[in-house]
Amino acid sequence: MYKRTLVLTLIFLAVALLSLVAIQALVFFAILGLGLCAYATYKGKPRDSFTLLSGLVFLSTPLAMFLLGLAVKAWLLGLSAAT
Repeated sequence: MYKRTLVLTLIFLAVALLSLVAIQALVFFAILGLGLCAYATYKGKPRDSFTLLSGLVFLSTPLAMFLLGLAVKAWLLGLSAAT
């Protein structure tokens, strides 16, 4: 149980760091996550599948980092417009 959580956390951290570095990595991980989720649904027993969980992490992390980047940009532009 803890091994699965540790691996998913490490995947999340690695994807988050790489998504901050390059836009290409963000797009790659989003497509990889979508592909893993699609593969896991056709494989069988998708609820118990580690492939589905890792696909969800690969898919949701770049999207979260993109939204976080947009929020930071909006905050910075709001600060510069206020002064």
